[in-house]
Amino acid sequence: MILDLMIHDIDIILSLVPSALKEIRASGTAVLTTMIDIANVRLAFENGCVANITASRISLTKLRKIRIFEHDAYYSLDYAQQKMAVFRRVFEDDGSPKITSEHFSTNKEE
Repeated sequence: MILDLMIHDIDIILSLVPSALKEIRASGTAVLTTMIDIANVRLAFENGCVANITASRISLTKLRKIRIFEHDAYYSLDYAQQKMAVFRRVFEDDGSPKITSEHFSTNKEE
């Protein structure tokens, strides 16, 4: 189950990051079973991008999110709820920073 979830996350990340992988670090532990119950992977890319992936079979809540951070923006995609939020830093006329947000939702289709 851990690998089944993580393989999709890795595929999404590899399609978003236009760079070669530099390093992969992974760790996992058995908590309630004899198999790995929670795992974390850190992907480091040649262009400086870093991706952290966590998968858990023991979480009390079902969470399927991806968060993307870049200069002046943050994207939060919730696959389970089919929602996305975009937060951007913009500057007012007087030069003071302000955070704007946009929220989107879709209907889940097969």
